[in-house]
Amino acid sequence: MSSTKKQMSVLFDPNEFVCAAMDAMGTRLYPVERVDDWAAFFSLNPFKRGTRRKDANVACYRNFLVEFDEVPLEQQLRFFDENRHLFASIVYSGGKSYHGVISLSDPLNGKLAYKALFKRLLKVTKCDPNNSNPSRFSRVAGHHRDDTLSDQSLYAVGNRIAVKDLDSWLSERGAPHVEILPRRAPILRMEGGKFPLSARTWRFLHQGAESGQSHKQCLLAAFDMLECNYTRDEALQNLQSAPWPSVEEGEIERILEHVYNEH
Repeated sequence: MSSTKKQMSVLFDPNEFVCAAMDAMGTRLYPVERVDDWAAFFSLNPFKRGTRRKDANVACYRNFLVEFDEVPLEQQLRFFDENRHLFASIVYSGGKSYHGVISLSDPLNGKLAYKALFKRLLKVTKCDPNNSNPSRFSRVAGHHRDDTLSDQSLYAVGNRIAVKDLDSWLSERGAPHVEILPRRAPILRMEGGKFPLSARTWRFLHQGAESGQSHKQCLLAAFDMLECNYTRDEALQNLQSAPWPSVEEGEIERILEHVYNEH
């Protein structure tokens, strides 16, 4: 079995659809059985059949990438050797990093739980924070890079890890478990004399905030809902249901207190 097939077989189930590409801009999906070293990149997680590589199309939240671009290779390798049991695969990128993929034996139930677990991984490992999105690319083992004249070589293949075992490893290192509650569906319909919400508020409630704009966009959305005759409880439910990054405890309530109590 080729190194690519070994890598794919531990990270994906048969008949899943994966994005594979020659460059980092690829979006096309293939059955995992067709992914081989012709590709330089593969998506961390599988997608719904008939879609494209995009976070919203992820079908299974199973795999996490741990990578250290700014750490010497020797130090990276020491970390992976010391924690080999965590990783289903470890691949040398053919450049300045190793790519370690943690694969869960029981996938998570959504993007919110995926993001929360990655934050814990980030706190413990200090890995690249840009790897938080579940549709991100990693390196295909066995592919030859023309730019560095090096191979993306398979360093190790392991097994998937149970969520409880990863949870224990993280908790022991200062990243305690955080319970992720399911989101309720937002109230986004006209009723009881409500006016239509602005396009800006709809985008925020459906897609979340732009980078660094969470507080501002939450505040603007709260004002919009007040003006559109949403009650404070309805506004709270909408803001809690929006797919924006986790916030400090009580921040949404403080924003609503400012908006609804002063106007």
